[in-house]
Amino acid sequence: MRLYAALFVLVAVTLVLGVAVGTTDLPISAVIDGLLGTGDTVQMAVVRQVRLPRALLGLGVGAALAVAGVVMQALFRNPLASPDVVGTAAGASTGAILVIATGLGATMAPALPLGAIAGAALVLWLVVRLSAATGRIDTTTLLLTGVAVTSFVGALNSAMLAWTLPNFDVSRSITVWMLGGLTDRGWLHVALLAPCLVLGLAIVLARRRELDLLTLGEEGASALGLDTPATRRLLLLGAALLTGGAVAVGGLIGFVGLIVPHALRLIVGPAHGRLVPLAALGGAVFLGLMDIAARAALRPVELHLGVVTALIGAPVFGWLLVRRSPQ
Repeated sequence: MRLYAALFVLVAVTLVLGVAVGTTDLPISAVIDGLLGTGDTVQMAVVRQVRLPRALLGLGVGAALAVAGVVMQALFRNPLASPDVVGTAAGASTGAILVIATGLGATMAPALPLGAIAGAALVLWLVVRLSAATGRIDTTTLLLTGVAVTSFVGALNSAMLAWTLPNFDVSRSITVWMLGGLTDRGWLHVALLAPCLVLGLAIVLARRRELDLLTLGEEGASALGLDTPATRRLLLLGAALLTGGAVAVGGLIGFVGLIVPHALRLIVGPAHGRLVPLAALGGAVFLGLMDIAARAALRPVELHLGVVTALIGAPVFGWLLVRRSPQ
């Protein structure tokens, strides 16, 4: 309970700091006044219409990616699995870029998360099929499959970007979006993420106990009475909803689903009854703080959030890979 309480406090602190930090920092008192609807009118508008939705998106995207990472690590029985390593995030990006490039995103806002979810689900299905074809989903198979699928969808993304080059505004928005970040995000993006986050979390939380059984393998889980295929499909849907929604509003932001579950597993153990809700809170805090760092590190220049998480996540991934390698 102490860990839950600490993370809830950190989420609240991260939210307030996320609203306070920007091109020009706001005093904490001004942030609180703005959130409560009191104080200066201009500051209240900045707090409520500009900074609050971005801060909420940082928390929501972080929670979504962290929980998606927990699900994938359980389904693949591999602590190195995550949305970006497996290729799910890349698949979601392909669906989202297709929506942006065709102009559907500008005329029908829900098309963006729907396209991202469809891309994430398709890649997840493909990775499962290709990995299962070897008879065992081990680290080597998973990484090679993820690299192959990510390379293929990366080529598709490049082709679509080249296709949009004559339209500078569209090609620029795709390029910036692929770098990952929450710049210029507003309440519309919060509204696009919210259903994906709520439904995805609901699915995973409702089946978090079954995740413990799935780590035993299909035969072991089935022997204990679990309908393994149906449970796997439902959890894959939850992971696709979480990843697709996060990528649709935040672009490609890597390594959250790898770092946060692994760190929490070292603290609370592998039981998913505790790990799933803690990962949601931990992911929210982690990405919220990374977004603050992206804004504050090189002011007035703002780093892309995907760059910041990659600078931290890539060394951690390398360490995990070496740690799991046979000596």
